[in-house]
Amino acid sequence: HGPDGGVREFATPVGSPGPFYSIDNTRLRLNPPSSAYGPYVLEFPDGTRHVLGHRFRAGGSADRAHFPDFSDQPPSEAPSVRWSLTSIYDRLGTEVLRVSYASDVETSPDAWRITEIRLNPGGAGERTVTFGWTTFAAEVVERGQTWSTLWPVLDWIDFPATSQKTLRVKFQSRHIGHFRRPFDGICGSASEQTGVPFLPGIVFQDGSTILGNYRFEYFADASQFVTSNGA
Repeated sequence: HGPDGGVREFATPVGSPGPFYSIDNTRLRLNPPSSAYGPYVLEFPDGTRHVLGHRFRAGGSADRAHFPDFSDQPPSEAPSVRWSLTSIYDRLGTEVLRVSYASDVETSPDAWRITEIRLNPGGAGERTVTFGWTTFAAEVVERGQTWSTLWPVLDWIDFPATSQKTLRVKFQSRHIGHFRRPFDGICGSASEQTGVPFLPGIVFQDGSTILGNYRFEYFADASQFVTSNGA
């Protein structure tokens, strides 16, 4: 995915090991790693370079069999290896952003979780964006048996603000059941369900002072299961 969230496709000349070039006129160049441990380097037309040097496997619930994530990968399969951002360099070669993760061990269940982003790392006026995580308990009844799990969820993000203050964005969680669609490729029928944390609200705080908030409502049936109508 590109910085705008759009999907980018890359191609390389036949017989060439790389680099790869985007085929949608965005003029991006992706340099493959020299070893299995990376990194990938994504180059932009303005000279900016994004370094993808962190290997991880997608996170999920502790019980993937009964609480599958929203993907087309069967719960019996181990999540595939992915690469995530570790640094951004400007056209002069100055590192302007650095990302840290909860674990640098690829197979760790915490390897996908960002812990902090440093802006202008090591330079004057360095600022830090910090991420706080928690777990959310969920239950689901399947064929008369109750299963429970813990979902890893983002609890808050602290952003640097003026006058050495910090703006905290707090994410609220609510347990809501969700029916899986049969074309998800994991569950056999639409009646099968999974319990997941939904986001009912976001609160903006300056210390103990609440600056504002957003609320989200979901269409649900009488059993508090989200319907296909969405949010």
